[in-house]
Amino acid sequence: MKFKEYDVIIVGTGVSGLYAALNLDSSMQILMLSKRELTLCNSALAQGGVAAVMDTSNDNYELHIKDTMIAGGYENRPEAVEVLVKEGPDDVRRMIDLGAEFDMHDGELHKTLEGGHCRHRIAHHKDSTGFEIVTSLIEGVKKLSNVTILENTHLLGLTKRGDDFLFDVLHEGKHSYYTTKNTILATGGIGRVYDYTTNSAIATGDGIQFAYN
Repeated sequence: MKFKEYDVIIVGTGVSGLYAALNLDSSMQILMLSKRELTLCNSALAQGGVAAVMDTSNDNYELHIKDTMIAGGYENRPEAVEVLVKEGPDDVRRMIDLGAEFDMHDGELHKTLEGGHCRHRIAHHKDSTGFEIVTSLIEGVKKLSNVTILENTHLLGLTKRGDDFLFDVLHEGKHSYYTTKNTILATGGIGRVYDYTTNSAIATGDGIQFAYN
């Protein structure tokens, strides 16, 4: 059986998956798999905003790192927190360049203060920041000629074969098989395994299970 090959396959189309596709080299052929429609994800439900040090006259990386470590009970990986904090401002600016409209005040980015933070550093779009970011990123990804998106698609199998990954995908009632040397599992969390949750209906931990296996 001959399988269609991609340079990268991204499972999940929330902010992580979409942003990854936008930052990969345009020479790569990319396949994105979405369990349902593109806007049905936890990312789109997020209301608050994005924490980033956008005003160095009143804030700094050290304070943001400290706030993050405290909020995580010092169980966080310090290296990961440092990447999150130091790359955050550039990512906010990049999302603005991609069309995300964050709220402004007197010509400056409006920043709110939220729990766990000692400074006003939350960039936001009203009370629907996640949806604003997701829809902006979707528009950007759809403009990329090197990206194929399959909506309402279920990943049924993910097998490691030597240097490749083999994907068994169900789309429109038919099985399709794809291979890639590079895969990104951006499938979100596991909220729906609990009786009560505000998570999207598709947050069932599939990607975590595939990664574990």
